[in-house]
Amino acid sequence: MKGFIVMFLLLMGLNYFVYMHLSSASSEYGKRSQIGYLLLDKHMLIGDKDFQQADLHLDVNRLKEKYDTIYYLSYKASQLPEGIKNGDKVKVSYSKISQTKIPQIAVKAMELYTSSCEKKSVLVGHIYIEEKILIEDGNLHAKDIHLDMDELQAKYQIVLLHIESPLLLEGIVSGDQVAIGYSRMLESYPPKALVTCIEKLN
Repeated sequence: MKGFIVMFLLLMGLNYFVYMHLSSASSEYGKRSQIGYLLLDKHMLIGDKDFQQADLHLDVNRLKEKYDTIYYLSYKASQLPEGIKNGDKVKVSYSKISQTKIPQIAVKAMELYTSSCEKKSVLVGHIYIEEKILIEDGNLHAKDIHLDMDELQAKYQIVLLHIESPLLLEGIVSGDQVAIGYSRMLESYPPKALVTCIEKLN
C-alpha cells in the first residue's frame, strides 16, 4: 500500500511538471510579435523584406498584388510610438491574428524597430537560414555549409531558431556571423530559441 501511494505521488508530480512546462511554452508562443513597415493612413503593416518606400501611396489592391506579408492593424492612437512616421519600421506585439481576407492583428504594443540586440539573452554564431539554425562554435569551417543536419549536430553546437518575421532576416545570408536575441529557450534537442532580433556582426 505504501509503495502504491509513493508511486501515485510521483505520477502526480510528473503530470504537474509536464503541465507547467507545456503551459509555459504555449504562453510564450502566445506572446507573438511581427516586424514590418507601418502604413499609418491605411492601418496596415507590410512584412516583406523588399518593401519599397515609394509604394506607400499604392492602394490596398496594388499592395496585395505586390507583397505577400500584409496585415491590417487594430490599435489606438495612444499605442503609436512618439514621433512615428508613415513607412517607419515597427515591431507590434499581439496574442492573436484574425484570419480575414487580409489578416488582422489586434495590437497590444507597438515600438520602433531596431535590429540591434540587447546584451541580455543573446547568442552569437553563424546562421543557416534554410535550416533555421545557429551554429555557436567559433571555429566553423565554410566547407561544412553543405553538411546535412545530423552531420552538423555531430560536429557543432547547434540551436534551432523560431523566426516569426521575415524582416528579422533582412540583410542576412547563410553563413553570416550574427547575434541572436531571444525571449525564451525551449527545452528540445537541439534547443530552440524564440528569436526577437538578429544583428549581423561581420
